[in-house]
Amino acid sequence: MSTKKTSATAPNKLFLFQLSATGDPREYRAGVRKAVMLIGILPLFSLLLPLHAALWGWDLACLHIVFGFVIACLLLDVLTARVGPPSCPQLLQQLSQFK
Repeated sequence: MSTKKTSATAPNKLFLFQLSATGDPREYRAGVRKAVMLIGILPLFSLLLPLHAALWGWDLACLHIVFGFVIACLLLDVLTARVGPPSCPQLLQQLSQFK
């Protein structure tokens, strides 16, 4: 029972990121965004563009790649946003203000 109470009252202590981080968390999130962009998103769409162009033509392939790139960037921003877990009391208090 005390473990549940501890995790509900102090959820930030459970994150490995916050335990190991010594500097500003915004710098770490910016680094993660750059790494995912350079290692994951850009190479993926660079490899898919010629395949899509061969299948659908350059116009539709470029449109498809741009749309996929924008969606991937938006998802990356959502996933790296600074939001606590749903059990976080501060987050629940902030959300209750919008009712």
